[in-house]
Amino acid sequence: MLRQRVDPELLNRIVKRRVAEVWGEARRLTDPVLADAAQAVAEEAERRSKQFMTDALVMWYLRARDAQEAEERRYEVVQKYLRWRDYMDGSVEGIRRYANRDK
Repeated sequence: MLRQRVDPELLNRIVKRRVAEVWGEARRLTDPVLADAAQAVAEEAERRSKQFMTDALVMWYLRARDAQEAEERRYEVVQKYLRWRDYMDGSVEGIRRYANRDK
């Protein structure tokens, strides 16, 4: 993704898939306390994903004054994507740690 032109539709599919992954992990838990904690993690991940997509779309569709500004916006979107991806990875790993306690 870093070397390609960023495509909002592709990014939307990636975001939906990652949110579904987080929710899938959360739904596997059977212990009520751990399931509630995992649900809270999944809800926060979903909220952050929506905010990330909103921010990314705003940056894409605002007109840039020149090529340098357009490149800076693309860089910002990529940086936001990397932070979002790290958060999602951490969410999945956190829920998996809950699952290990649930066994």
